[in-house]
Amino acid sequence: MAIIGTYLFSNKVHEAIERIKPSGRGELEITDAIQEMVNMGFKVKAEILNSWWLDTGKKDDILSANAQILDEYITLDAKGTLINSNITGRVTIDPTAKLTNSTIRGPV
Repeated sequence: MAIIGTYLFSNKVHEAIERIKPSGRGELEITDAIQEMVNMGFKVKAEILNSWWLDTGKKDDILSANAQILDEYITLDAKGTLINSNITGRVTIDPTAKLTNSTIRGPV
């Protein structure tokens, strides 16, 4: 088992971050924020990926992992207002969003 460095959070993570203190390294640690979310009673879960794994210690690898996860979890769901805009691939657009003169290429 390994942490692949990709997390999906709701905006509730900000509440947890406000409650934690910097670590000995002087940084706000993601693991501390996750533990604080558990302490606060928020739903926290992990998933086991059986299909692939990348060492995300390099920027190119973390971008590849991010794209892979988005490809698996995102479908075309463009509910916003589109004005002179193009969308391709797996894209989610909030119903309240307004895109003008934009090009969006998924996964995003």
